[in-house]
Amino acid sequence: MKRLTIAAAMLAVILSAGIYDHHRTHEIFSRFENLVEAVDFAVDSGDAKTALARTDEMLAWWEKQKVYIDTFTYSPDTRTVSVTIGEIKGSLQADDLQNAKSKTQSLLILIKNVQSTVDFDFKDIF
Repeated sequence: MKRLTIAAAMLAVILSAGIYDHHRTHEIFSRFENLVEAVDFAVDSGDAKTALARTDEMLAWWEKQKVYIDTFTYSPDTRTVSVTIGEIKGSLQADDLQNAKSKTQSLLILIKNVQSTVDFDFKDIF
């Protein structure tokens, strides 16, 4: 009976951690998508200065969130996300809005791929 109680407690801890991770990961990537869309909107408006400021904010925010992502799961694409943000920043500094637009669209796709890789889901169990 003692073993069954310990096993049930361990299962509850594992499931709780998985549910928390799923919620936290979803929260991070939803916020991230909003930040990228804000940069994309500024690029569409032709406002490179605002887009650059938003890109700097997004990069600082992502670097903090990446610590959480890398602590509990691993995806080499998290580094690619940082590189892509850097490419957006470089394009904006060069006033190349067309390339910045291309990179923001790539980043939106990349973060969806990273989210699906690092997100704990019931399909990962079965």
